Amino acid sequence: MLDFRSGFYVFPPTDDNIVKLALHASGVLHHPQGDTDKPVSTPRTVTSHGDDGLRVPRSSLRRLRSELRGIYPELAEKPFAATRLCWYADSSDCDWVIGYHPSDSGLLLATSGSGHAYKFLPVIGRIVSDAIEGKLDPAISQKFAVGRNVVDRFDLSRGLLGPVDLVTEPLCTPEDLLPRIGEDDGGV
Repeated sequence: MLDFRSGFYVFPPTDDNIVKLALHASGVLHHPQGDTDKPVSTPRTVTSHGDDGLRVPRSSLRRLRSELRGIYPELAEKPFAATRLCWYADSSDCDWVIGYHPSDSGLLLATSGSGHAYKFLPVIGRIVSDAIEGKLDPAISQKFAVGRNVVDRFDLSRGLLGPVDLVTEPLCTPEDLLPRIGEDDGGV
């Protein structure tokens, strides 16, 4: 189920009755030591942050439960088993990055699937191959260029505000995974 209005989506239960739900949103950025001047966001994972690497912003958890309540009210009153952040290799405009690294002409980058890479598996190899061989159409080459200007090409499909820095959001605690029956979802 996907609600295009809110970006909320939920998958059917697995054989173990686990239901995955998520928000198609601009997401979060993580800059170690709060260095927001660097253009690269580094994921928080179990490897880098232990169990804390699995925690999502508390506001996202409230929004998930609120959206779930509108579709499957009974499920919304169950405890959540766990949380995870999906760390996509997004670009600002959600287009691929395909081209040679500006300071290393021997390194071709083919990245930034922006959460929808699976759809392009049948065709992306041809584009990357053409880039390696120097045969990529100039318009396509510019569209996917490593150093392209993306200021005016922000992808609005995930929201109008863009990603927020993770350090500004308090992360959920194990207690936040429990439903708060009858409580307001914090205005979300």
